[in-house]
Amino acid sequence: MENLKEKTAKAFLWQTTFQTLSQSFSWCITILLVRILEPGDYGLIGMAMIFMGLMDILVDLGLGAAIIQRKESRLTKEDLSSLFWVGILAGVGFYIIIYAVSPSVAAYFEEPRLSGIIRLSGVGFFIGCLRLIPYNLLTKTLQFRKRGMAEFLSWTLSSIFCLIAALSGLGVWSLVIAYALKEAFLTIIIYIYQPFKPQFIFACKSIKNMFNFGIKLTVSRFLWYLYSNADYLIIGRILGKIPLGYYSVAFQLSSMPVTKINQLIREVSFPAYSQIQDNKQELGFYFIKNIELVALILFPILLGLYAVSDDFYAIILGERWLNGVMLFRILCISCLFKAVFSQHAPVLNAVGRPDINFKYNLVLAIIMPISFVIMLKYGILWVAVAWVTVYPILSLYIVYQTLKILSLDAMSYMRAFVVPTISCIIMVLVVGLLQRVVPAMSMFRLIAACATGLIVYALSIWLISDKTISDLKDIVFLLRQRRAF
Repeated sequence: MENLKEKTAKAFLWQTTFQTLSQSFSWCITILLVRILEPGDYGLIGMAMIFMGLMDILVDLGLGAAIIQRKESRLTKEDLSSLFWVGILAGVGFYIIIYAVSPSVAAYFEEPRLSGIIRLSGVGFFIGCLRLIPYNLLTKTLQFRKRGMAEFLSWTLSSIFCLIAALSGLGVWSLVIAYALKEAFLTIIIYIYQPFKPQFIFACKSIKNMFNFGIKLTVSRFLWYLYSNADYLIIGRILGKIPLGYYSVAFQLSSMPVTKINQLIREVSFPAYSQIQDNKQELGFYFIKNIELVALILFPILLGLYAVSDDFYAIILGERWLNGVMLFRILCISCLFKAVFSQHAPVLNAVGRPDINFKYNLVLAIIMPISFVIMLKYGILWVAVAWVTVYPILSLYIVYQTLKILSLDAMSYMRAFVVPTISCIIMVLVVGLLQRVVPAMSMFRLIAACATGLIVYALSIWLISDKTISDLKDIVFLLRQRRAF
């Protein structure tokens, strides 16, 4: 039998492998699409995804997380079948809402095409509801090799169709079609890996506790979604689709490393935390390791993007996007905070404390939109500034509560950031010196800066902390063990 450390390490290996492939392919496709499509196209899809993302949060009803969190001995076939039918009913109900409300959303943004965009996106949204049970069963049992393969294949296939559609002149519709296809491909492949045939039963009593847990989580996620997308809502309404297009691309490119890498860490950590939810000491150990891992991987990526932002925008995206460089820089800094603070929710949910996430997200849902409205009076850059000022201050609450529940001291938490932070400072300084002596706005300087930054960061980690290298060797040793799940 594999212990939790081995299973988690292997799950992380598979998820990392597929996320790395997906991330690399995603960046290539995104950059190609940015060069083909117009800022207004990204503004439109950004407006549509505000509403679609909200529906995606609500339709799950938190039942996926409830499946993962519930102890396996208490999860029956009757429970799963009942949850499947709840998911289908929710999908149908929310699609009716999507179809009916889409004209009002289009009227709010004063963009008539939004109605059709939202309705077509809703088809993919409903298809995604069909995989509620098998997808979360794969996650619960840490079968990330199968789940990762399904996600990578579906994203790759839909991206190819998206690129073909964009080259054919379909504009914003290429992004909409790709979204629907991705949901369809993913659902089909998930059922191939994890067959599930529901029984025709609906046992309300057996899923009552799971439903109660899921609703609390859904409300918390709704509040998170409200404040994390309020900037899109406000910019799109007040400034229109073109400024929102610049903001959307800057936000998407800066958030992509966090979304992909942080997601894989959270998705492995939540089921792992749930398996040891009664052991606070072990939970605290794994939580600190996760925080350290996040900082070790994401800090150099985000600060590296900040350092090469001028060349990246000019050479890779094209000169028409240069108005978004400063937005991109500020949002890269904001993502440092998002990467860390988003790691608190999984451990709190695993120990059955979604109420803390609820209170935290409630405060953010009230304060962040207000700060965006106030900041926008001084310009769109100041909306991004709110993410690096107001958001970190408010997030101290969830840090305090997590450390208290896990019986961790603040110094243990802060030590997780020391080595990555010092190494990143050295990296940025060396890259800055390189940029002073190499001609600006050239592909050579961009490649040289990226390569130099990677080497300097790795050397800094090696020189500063032998323990970090030792921990990485332990992980590699575990990952070399070939026993499958």
